[in-house]
Amino acid sequence: DLMVACVVGELQGGVGTVHLVKSGVKTDMAIVPEPYSVENILTKSVGVHQFAINTIGKSEHISRMEESIDAIRKMLKVIEEISSINFDVYDPDLPGAPRWVVGSIIGGRSRDYDLAGPYNIPDFCTIIIDFRYPPGLTIEKINEKFIEMLEGIKKKDPEFKYEFEYPVNPRFRVGGTPMPPMGVSPNAEIVQILKECHRQVTGSYPRRIGAVPPYSYCGNDTAHLERAGIDCCLYGPRGYPDEVEKHVRIDEMVTCSKALALAAMSVCASEK
Repeated sequence: DLMVACVVGELQGGVGTVHLVKSGVKTDMAIVPEPYSVENILTKSVGVHQFAINTIGKSEHISRMEESIDAIRKMLKVIEEISSINFDVYDPDLPGAPRWVVGSIIGGRSRDYDLAGPYNIPDFCTIIIDFRYPPGLTIEKINEKFIEMLEGIKKKDPEFKYEFEYPVNPRFRVGGTPMPPMGVSPNAEIVQILKECHRQVTGSYPRRIGAVPPYSYCGNDTAHLERAGIDCCLYGPRGYPDEVEKHVRIDEMVTCSKALALAAMSVCASEK
């Protein structure tokens, strides 16, 4: 049987695929057409973890700022320390991981981040961090490392108050479902079938098979499929370099559709 799963919520941690798997739907193998170019078959990618850190201060009018505690200034200490955190884990296939970024920041007065009175010292500040990690790290280990860093700041600064927030407050529409690292053997049956189908369509094999940075530093639905015991890989049309995130090439769409059709025929016609 051939199943086309039109799932939702990939940017929310792959909630659609998680629902699919939990509902009992399971195939022998899968191909996820992420836009990483038909010249690549990806079999390995990082995990994705997103969390927030809040700093809490004391708001006063600027005329009495000496009596205040500036939550944004406290957050600057956090951001500076984050850049120097060290994780003792390394995967030669993913040399640029782990990697992380403070992707969002907001600060103001009260937990509603009131921005209407900039003459008031801010007493609440939030940053949201996106963390990409290789096999060998877990969400629990990552959280522990960041909390350890925050406690270190607190020991040096008695006025420093923080909250580590995971999962992130739903108001920010961040995350949803954890995406663990994915790793399937390049020799897996579906990978070899797709490799051969690509050759039949184009006359040559894909340029790269396995971990393919920078694409392997992206999260995707294969994380959940592999955890469910489904051998899977990533293969899909890509855009031109100047606006690679805004479109896909028609020629790669045609190549991808032909290769996927051949792969489906090969698998479904098999006597296994």
